[in-house]
Amino acid sequence: NNFFLFLFEEILFSIIFLLISIFFFLFFFLFILLLLFSLYRCRLFVFYSLFLLMFLPIFSFFL
Repeated sequence: NNFFLFLFEEILFSIIFLLISIFFFLFFFLFILLLLFSLYRCRLFVFYSLFLLMFLPIFSFFL
């Protein structure tokens, strides 16, 4: 019974970690697209670069 509980916790943790990593990958992909779009609009480029600096510690934590 204890073994199954441990197995369940491991599976749950791996699923949660997988979902978080997929979410951050999609977020990063969308951010790159927004960054490429903002190259056409230079005034937004400053905003997105500040946004990247804000989220850089989170990305470094997951990588």
